[in-house]
Amino acid sequence: MSFWRSIIGLINKDVKNENETKTVPVMIRIISISMCVYLLLILIHLIGAKLIVPIAVSAVCIVLLCISFLLTYRDKNALAVLLSHMGILVWILVAILYLGWKCGAQQFITLLLVAIFMTSYIHNRLKVEYATLLVLIHVSMHLFMTLYDPIYQQSFWEMLYTHVISILFAFGTIICVVVTFSHNSISMERKLKGYNDNLKRMANVDPLTGLKNRRCMMNFLKENVENFDGERKAVIAIGDIDFFKRFNDRYGHACGDEVLCELSALFMDFMEDKGEVARWGGEEFLLVFTDCTYEQGIEHMEKLIHRIRLMNIRYGGENLRVTMTFGVSVYNPELSIDAIINNADKKLYYGKQNGRNRVVHNIPLDFVINKN
Repeated sequence: MSFWRSIIGLINKDVKNENETKTVPVMIRIISISMCVYLLLILIHLIGAKLIVPIAVSAVCIVLLCISFLLTYRDKNALAVLLSHMGILVWILVAILYLGWKCGAQQFITLLLVAIFMTSYIHNRLKVEYATLLVLIHVSMHLFMTLYDPIYQQSFWEMLYTHVISILFAFGTIICVVVTFSHNSISMERKLKGYNDNLKRMANVDPLTGLKNRRCMMNFLKENVENFDGERKAVIAIGDIDFFKRFNDRYGHACGDEVLCELSALFMDFMEDKGEVARWGGEEFLLVFTDCTYEQGIEHMEKLIHRIRLMNIRYGGENLRVTMTFGVSVYNPELSIDAIINNADKKLYYGKQNGRNRVVHNIPLDFVINKN
């Protein structure tokens, strides 16, 4: 078991060059090992038949495949591909000439076709040209062997031996290569999905608090709220931490971050079945109550601000108390999202100017005029 694990580990060993993937080197290693074993089995037959030229060619092919295998660990994959293809192609030609079409060596042309199209850094035009050459070689050899007899006439059992192991190793190697590439493709897809999910999260989530960021919330509003008709209701509230600068000035920015995180956790818990919440910027938060009347939204906000008043944030051995001021605005299909948020922001500003620590849903008309 440990021997096979060592072999698999050797085949799957990653490349040194971080700009290259290991898929092509792994494919070359699989082909090299498989072909070397195949040629060693064929050598048993060739030596028994005393076929000097095929013996010499198969020995040279084994050397080329071994060199190709070793080159993959030196990041010389292009040369490794060239040597392995040369060795296999030469063997195909010699095997068919000496042993005949029924020896099955032509099956390895299919392996070469699969291998060349799975070699990522070769240009597609060159792949097509090479594939065309392989097909022409296959057709030409078949026509040639229908006209001429092989140099060595195999017996039925010799032919069966060479034919069966050729098919087993040709298609067995193809299966190993395809399975390896499929596994790598699936792994790569999972990695890419993970990267995309991470990028999406980075683009839509505030890294400190874990809440939606401003961009994500605006997309949510445009996609889910902006097209509400007169029957569906929504309430938007914008809030700001009272005297937030004091936390940073007295205890440091780490304390300010802790306050933001504690409040964010409270918001997420409170809004779980009511709507969405986002960090709007700095110490500002935006809350959206979907399918909610204005009266229900105000009631929710009063409960929320009460929970904020009861918060006890422990930092540096001290208990910190936090209050917030909120402005609340109801969704109006005749107004844009920006206008509705701006209306809630005016109420927030009014609350800041008139005592803080409150939920503001109505403001005097003269204040609106002066603010504008």
